[in-house]
Amino acid sequence: MSAMVIQSMMDFSSQMTNNIAHLAEGVRVDAAHWEDAMRHESLAREQCHQIQANERDRIQRDEALQREKSLKQDALERDRVLREEALERDKLQKQEVLEREKFLKQEALERDRMQKQEATELRQEAAGREEKATLREERMRAERNFGCDRRLRQTNEIWLRRSCTQRLKIKISSLNSRPIMSSSSRSRTQK
Repeated sequence: MSAMVIQSMMDFSSQMTNNIAHLAEGVRVDAAHWEDAMRHESLAREQCHQIQANERDRIQRDEALQREKSLKQDALERDRVLREEALERDKLQKQEVLEREKFLKQEALERDRMQKQEATELRQEAAGREEKATLREERMRAERNFGCDRRLRQTNEIWLRRSCTQRLKIKISSLNSRPIMSSSSRSRTQK
């Protein structure tokens, strides 16, 4: 019996050793698994941090690109507005210059017309004076040549009156056809 007790004690002891060894192996495997799990968790955390950092970097790059694009668009819009304003100013300046040139041309044409008209009137007056002088000379010559014949003198006077009346009518009609000058345009033409 004692051999049986010893044998059962040995079996029990052997089984306990196996159980302890099995338990130790399980603890070792659990520790290895736990270490692997911790390493995996650390890697996963690191990857998560890396993904988050990459995402932040991507968002910042996108925001920077968006800001740069917006700034470029603003600059382009400002340039376009400035170009349009410059073109409008140039257009207005050219229009003012053209209007000024047109006004000056009209003034020059009006002055030229007035000067020509005055010159024509002066020529007509000079021709009228010359004609009167010629008629006086002719009358005086006629009186000298034909003596004091009354009838001849009367004929000459009638002829002279008619001639003067005709010239006077011509001058009056030319004055009537001339436009009436205002005092400001008279002063301009005199200058």
